[in-house]
Amino acid sequence: NSGTLNNVTINENCQIKGKLSANQIEGDIVKTVSKSFPRTNSYASGTITVRISDDQKFDRQVMIPPVLFRGGKHENFNSNNQQSYWYS
Repeated sequence: NSGTLNNVTINENCQIKGKLSANQIEGDIVKTVSKSFPRTNSYASGTITVRISDDQKFDRQVMIPPVLFRGGKHENFNSNNQQSYWYS
């Protein structure tokens, strides 16, 4: 029930029913998330805070692509003729 394998190729799918430990991994291990920008229509904030929790014992590289936002500022007047803005 135990042993060592060297230079093994898995050509199809693989199911591991126990724990997998690795010292070197080539390729992508990715979890992606998205955030709305701007966060609300009433205020066009120019920053988003990204918090990373790393519970692995190996180094990882985090890549954040550029964020491009194209929108406009709109004026609104309420019944008391008070001016407000919203962004889209």
